[in-house]
Parts: sequence; structure tokens; C-alpha cells
Amino acid sequence: MLRHPHRSANATLPLASHLHDFARHRRHLSQVPAGEPGPWLFPGMHPGQPVLPATISHRLARIGIDTVTGRASALLQLAGELPPTVVADPLGLRTKTAIAWGQLAGRP
Repeated sequence: MLRHPHRSANATLPLASHLHDFARHRRHLSQVPAGEPGPWLFPGMHPGQPVLPATISHRLARIGIDTVTGRASALLQLAGELPPTVVADPLGLRTKTAIAWGQLAGRP
């Protein structure tokens, strides 16, 4: 179980193990206020703030991971598995767009 101040998520055992290991050995802890590890798995350069999404994308691109394709695939899979009204709100989509994505993903 991955815990966040506002939500939690289940992860498969291999992924959860890697994420917990990463959290124990993450960098930039010197920039978090003393005595507090902070809530972020990927802490940013400013205390109490997460790393920017663009920074993560650039780091992944440097090791050959295409985040654009991966993100699009993940969103399409999500749209195929959940009702459009559930997908639309958290992603900031119009319901009509979420319906179209669901159809692309093969959702009836």
C-alpha cells in the first residue's frame, strides 16, 4: 500500500517493493525541513514541494523512456476501464472527450 496525505493506492508486490526502496533512499532529502522526510516520493528543489512533472519527464527521457507515449497509453487504458464520468473529472476532461477516449480503448 502506498500512502499519500490525501489518498492511498495499491501496487503489485514487485512495484511496491521498488517504490518503498526508492522512498527510503531518495535524493534531495537535505532540502526538506529537518526531522521531516516530507510526503513526496519525488521531492522537488523547494522544501515541501514535489518535483515538477517536466523534470521527471526529462530525467526519464535521458534514460530512453518516452513519457508521452506511456502517458497516452495509461490514459487510454484508464478510459477503457472506467466510466467516462469517473474519468473526466479528475483528468479535467469534458465528458464527451472521455466518452471518445473510452470508445478508442474499446469500451462499448
